[in-house]
Amino acid sequence: MAIRYLRHILIAVAISAVMFQAVRLFYHFGSRTVAYSHYPGPCVHVPRINNGSEDIAMMKDGRAFVSTGNGYAARGLDRSGGIHLIHLNQEIDGDDIVSTELKITGDFPHDVYFQPLGLGLWEDPDSNRIFLFSIILRSGPSDVVIFEFDHVDTLMFRSSVSSDVLGLGFMNDVQPTGPSSFYVSEFTRTPSYNPTLFMAEINMMLPITRVVHWDGERARVVADRIKGANGLAMSGDGETLYVSAAIDKALLVYARSPDNSLRFVYRAFLDSMADNLFFDPRSGSVWIGAHPILGEFIKHESDYDYPSPSHVLRVTLQHDDAGQISRHEIH
Repeated sequence: MAIRYLRHILIAVAISAVMFQAVRLFYHFGSRTVAYSHYPGPCVHVPRINNGSEDIAMMKDGRAFVSTGNGYAARGLDRSGGIHLIHLNQEIDGDDIVSTELKITGDFPHDVYFQPLGLGLWEDPDSNRIFLFSIILRSGPSDVVIFEFDHVDTLMFRSSVSSDVLGLGFMNDVQPTGPSSFYVSEFTRTPSYNPTLFMAEINMMLPITRVVHWDGERARVVADRIKGANGLAMSGDGETLYVSAAIDKALLVYARSPDNSLRFVYRAFLDSMADNLFFDPRSGSVWIGAHPILGEFIKHESDYDYPSPSHVLRVTLQHDDAGQISRHEIH
């Protein structure tokens, strides 16, 4: 009799846990959220960027690198990506925007399809050399690849570091700390080439992803217990690292030490799946590309023809332990 009651109790607890997680996912994934379209002004399509864009890294002169084509090859689609250069300091006038797909030279190992993801930029003030860092997705372990830009139209391959060496699963974004050192975020512990486990980990919303620093010779974990570490950005003075916790719908703020270790300062809840980050040195604001309805974004990741709303947020933060923010939806 006691065993029967115990069995019933365990079944009831299991059903309650499943129902609790289902309700939690329903609200967290934005099933009741409505997104409205609005624009701050005229919007135009940048020519020659036709396979989607993933990340942007802007130079001090107003030119910007754009990674394109992420994920198409992984889904069996005959589309390769690229890295483009656009001129953001021009007057916005549609087809007049200069957009150039950059050539890649050197002993660069790549799959049949080129799939760049997150980008990071290091402009050396002394030598005037420009280094572009990119996460490159592959059919197996991914790489952080370091290119040198010739200031015109070519990226020269310099080196790469595998996700296996870094001890990471699905790498998402990279923030350089020197010409050969960087922070890198881990969106899931499961590699992207295992889609079933990848999506299962996202749905479980586990705080198990990390940020790692690579000093040119070795990797070490500098932040952990994150729900979907995604975009990275560093303040102009180099003293603060911002990390988007995509599955947590939050922006995490860390104080950076001279040895590149990080100290958690606070979590700012955004109520939107924060993706890529850009720190504006003029205003001190963080600009965020985000997805207000997480469930719709997950459907879009499985089917690129399925529309998913996105928006641009400008977040101003108070640099104290209180986590005060001012959040404005720009687009």
